Amino acid sequence: MAAYTLLKLGDNGSMGDLACISYESMIFYTSFDRKKIKKFIDKKDLKKILKMDWGYKIEKIKCGIKCEFLVGWTKKPSISTEMIKIVKSSIDEKFLNEVQNIVNNLKVAIVNGEKENMKKLITENGNILKNLNKNIYSPELIKLVKASEGLDVCAKSSGSGGGDCGIAFSFDENDSRELTKRWEKLGIETIFLEKL
Repeated sequence: MAAYTLLKLGDNGSMGDLACISYESMIFYTSFDRKKIKKFIDKKDLKKILKMDWGYKIEKIKCGIKCEFLVGWTKKPSISTEMIKIVKSSIDEKFLNEVQNIVNNLKVAIVNGEKENMKKLITENGNILKNLNKNIYSPELIKLVKASEGLDVCAKSSGSGGGDCGIAFSFDENDSRELTKRWEKLGIETIFLEKL
């Protein structure tokens, strides 16, 4: 129902945030075809649409290694809809295949607790996004990621980028504290920290 409402209002995000909120745990999420569902919304009534198989997949996963998940807020707003419109023209089949491959491998690394592989894949994903379009990584997000250097931590932008938030996985509690201090000095607020 929430995804239906957002689509009706013109939102073009993946709805991954809704999936995370609904399950309140780490998930592996595959989005539905938003263009296809939008066409159905324009033609069918609500009851029929809600009974349809939208084609999304949500799988609960558990991290196989002790670590902490942090979210840093740059205090610079980003409008997802606008960011998606800006970067959409840069997205091609090659980019989508590369990202899908990274995400699939990252799921395996997380479940198996492969720390170095997790760090490598999260960094790779961040770099692909950075190279896709200059608007994705704001100066604040670049600083947020750089703050993790020299720590047992990996970080990247979250969501559509352009400001707003970045995420980090920390494999050492002292490094988590150090990262939050570094973020604070940069004007970045740690809005979430949870042990996985």
